[in-house]
Amino acid sequence: IYDLKQSQSFGLLKGDDVVLYGGGYELSFNVRENPGTKWTPYSVTISAEAGWQHRVSKVPATEEELKAVLSNVTSLSIRGEYSDGPDRGCLDNVYFGTP
Repeated sequence: IYDLKQSQSFGLLKGDDVVLYGGGYELSFNVRENPGTKWTPYSVTISAEAGWQHRVSKVPATEEELKAVLSNVTSLSIRGEYSDGPDRGCLDNVYFGTP
């Protein structure tokens, strides 16, 4: 769970929105909508059905791979850059766990 906002909503870039590193894997998740100029809430479910994939190959992640990452998380990245050029992105209310 997290909230994002950005200072502009044009010149949008594509990229991995959330990346989990661990257990020898880099798994990514892409949200359906980019953040707006007001706070945009996100809730990301960590399951194979949610749409997690391998960051480089984009092959869908399995439940076993997600469990391997979660058993040894070494890093979590949340994308904050959505626009090309000078801009400001804001991140708040990050919660990693069971709601």
